[in-house]
Amino acid sequence: MQQSQQKVNPVSSHLVHNKLTMIAAAKSVLIHQISKHATQSPFRKTQGQVQRVAFHPQKPHFFAATQRYVRIYDLAAQKLVKSLQSGVKWISALDVHPGGDHLIIGSYDKKLCWFDLDLSNKPFRTLRQVIICLVGGRY
Repeated sequence: MQQSQQKVNPVSSHLVHNKLTMIAAAKSVLIHQISKHATQSPFRKTQGQVQRVAFHPQKPHFFAATQRYVRIYDLAAQKLVKSLQSGVKWISALDVHPGGDHLIIGSYDKKLCWFDLDLSNKPFRTLRQVIICLVGGRY
């Protein structure tokens, strides 16, 4: 077994599709499919440091949040579906609604952005002056 000296950042899992993802280095995201013992890299290069990752609860879509943008990838077709513009300085939290139609992100500059994925690539609503910076959020 080979050991790595790099820090492993947050891990995300998708129980229905039997997948597990992790951010190994800030520019390296790996998706492991446990049942098939296979590893997939959804993209070669990232535009910025990847902060948080998440899976769509029903579709084979993958969310990767960099410092300012959230990019949605289709894992089956292996292509970029949509790029969301957050309007915040640094994304710190990401969560997808169980229905898959909404996405919330938190930021270190005390903002909470709510996206309706069917409407636009810009936030549906932005809450400013949240008392603390958000490092975790759940629907």
